[in-house]
Amino acid sequence: MLKVSLNINAVNTAKLSTALGAKAQSVKNRQLALSENVAREMEASIKESLNIPVEHKDGKLVRSTAGNPPRRQTGRLRDSIETKVAVSANTVRLTAGDLSGKAPYALYLE
Repeated sequence: MLKVSLNINAVNTAKLSTALGAKAQSVKNRQLALSENVAREMEASIKESLNIPVEHKDGKLVRSTAGNPPRRQTGRLRDSIETKVAVSANTVRLTAGDLSGKAPYALYLE
């Protein structure tokens, strides 16, 4: 499974609610919204890098070269990319990749 995770130290809302009361929920909601925006940007960036089509040169199929993202042949890998945002007390985890295993060959293309 192709997967990228990013952990962000988040505001500890338990401590924050003691100090700010009702405003703590507003901060938590804003933090979640920003994290979801970052997740969407990660997903779009990964999908964009996987959207370069394979080339046909001299009758041969030219795929990616070492160190570059795989080129798009069917689009299944690109379409399998999704993101997930998980929030705990003081960490936001953003995970992007083929999280459902829709493109089982993704691991071999890393």
